[in-house]
Amino acid sequence: MAPSANQSETTFQRRNEESSSVQVAVRVRPMLSSESGSTQCIEVLRGTDSDATNVVRIGGESGPAFAFDEAFHSSTSQHYVYEQRVAPLVKSCMNGYNATTLAYGQTGSGKTHTML
Repeated sequence: MAPSANQSETTFQRRNEESSSVQVAVRVRPMLSSESGSTQCIEVLRGTDSDATNVVRIGGESGPAFAFDEAFHSSTSQHYVYEQRVAPLVKSCMNGYNATTLAYGQTGSGKTHTML
């Protein structure tokens, strides 16, 4: 379940105040219908910060784990990702700050939808 808007906004603001450096967020895409019956090989795990998930593990329990500033589970909606990561950057731009959002992924995975 996604954290409340107020809780997440506080988390984002805290991270934003701590650093103005590049932040990396990742969203694990939901499995496609053609992939049904396959086992999930990517997990989003709880990181060290109690109110943020930020670790992605590939290939099961023995697979490598990668840490990000924020990692969204496959059940997370595109709207939620936008509200948490893109909307605050748009607001900062309107206040005169520079910001960039780069979306990378497979064709049809929702990159443009998330950014708009």
